[in-house]
Amino acid sequence: RQVVQKNYNDRVLAFQHSTVSVSPWANAIEILNALPERTELDLISHSRGGIIADILALCDTNKNTTSPYDAADLTKASKHSKEFEQELQTLNKLSLSKKIKIHHVIRVACPARGTDLLSDRLDDFLNAIWNTLELSGILKVSAIYQAIKGFITDAIRARLEPDVLPGLLSMVPDSIPQQILNRPDRVLQSQLSVIEGDVEMGRKFWRSVLVVISNLYYGAEHDFVVNTLSMRYGIRRAGGMQFFLSQDPETSHLTYFKVTNTQQAI
Repeated sequence: RQVVQKNYNDRVLAFQHSTVSVSPWANAIEILNALPERTELDLISHSRGGIIADILALCDTNKNTTSPYDAADLTKASKHSKEFEQELQTLNKLSLSKKIKIHHVIRVACPARGTDLLSDRLDDFLNAIWNTLELSGILKVSAIYQAIKGFITDAIRARLEPDVLPGLLSMVPDSIPQQILNRPDRVLQSQLSVIEGDVEMGRKFWRSVLVVISNLYYGAEHDFVVNTLSMRYGIRRAGGMQFFLSQDPETSHLTYFKVTNTQQAI
């Protein structure tokens, strides 16, 4: 915080955004509507905010000579939902009228290629847990248990409904929003730095237990919430990217701005 204040003084804006019920494209529209024309920005983001940061960087038409989204994007978006298609069209218009400039983006723990926490693996994992609990007799199968199970199952399935939880769907691997975000032929000129993390066992017993369980779930590096590899994806940059990997007993999805090594990297 002190470094930010030293470099930017009072020229700092913060955006607290909805993450479940609103898509990151709608979040970006809200930001652009609030900004004056020709605003120049450096962006620091955490988690899903990194998707918004990439969307804003794409709306920098000073460096990117075309509209953010072309006919192929709009066609694909229309197969997802009419609202999503309209969001892309709105961003095309705002990018031309606002003429923002994005210089440097720092993405911290961004699910730029989605997260397995919201993938099909979640359904399989929960089904295994339900079956284990029922077969072992740990939980008595009752009307209350069935109601709780049904509620959780329905809530998780809702992540795949674009009209229900568009914010979550934007982080589902291989979903249409993710396909548009990771379009391979799209390259931006703005600078990109990525802070990524991988959890390690620590001195505390419950931390180690959680790491073991989550490792079984993800099957690869992660920070409890996002796959580490996913953090390097998103919209490519012409100049490549800088990245820093935090891999220690202090690292988790919620500690990047508290742990000394990632503070210094940022």
